[in-house]
Amino acid sequence: MKALCCWSEVLLFSNTDEIAQVPKLHLIPSTHFVVYMNAKDSTPSMELRSRDALAPIFADLNKYDATTHFVGQSTILTLTNDWATGEAYCLAHHVSIDGGARRLMIASLRYLDTFVKIDGSWLFSERLLYVDWIDERPRSPQATPSSSRECSAAAARRPRSHS
Repeated sequence: MKALCCWSEVLLFSNTDEIAQVPKLHLIPSTHFVVYMNAKDSTPSMELRSRDALAPIFADLNKYDATTHFVGQSTILTLTNDWATGEAYCLAHHVSIDGGARRLMIASLRYLDTFVKIDGSWLFSERLLYVDWIDERPRSPQATPSSSRECSAAAARRPRSHS
């Protein structure tokens, strides 16, 4: 279960300012990170072999106005006292603004992860990221970041019914 918690912490973050800190928190220095932009192609689009090499990748997500990752179907495939493998599916939503026009990019991702336990903490030693599909579309002009936040704040203040 702790491997799954570590997995979720890396995939779920509250804002893009925190993303640049993730590599130092949960990755071993020699983390192997492989991206397949076309999941049907056995040739990787990118392959990195260190935690430090990943920092610019995470920081690059700051170019988006907003990001949200819905992680599901998480499965721990193997688990020993100090080693684990797992798989998770993710729908990544990235909102960008270009010249006042809002765009939404949605990517269906699969992660195949390997973890090691060091000093009682589960850390990533390898992540294979497969992009199954990407969809890009214009966003409604009425949906501005401030109105989205206002709606979220209003929903948080609304009393919840208990049924």
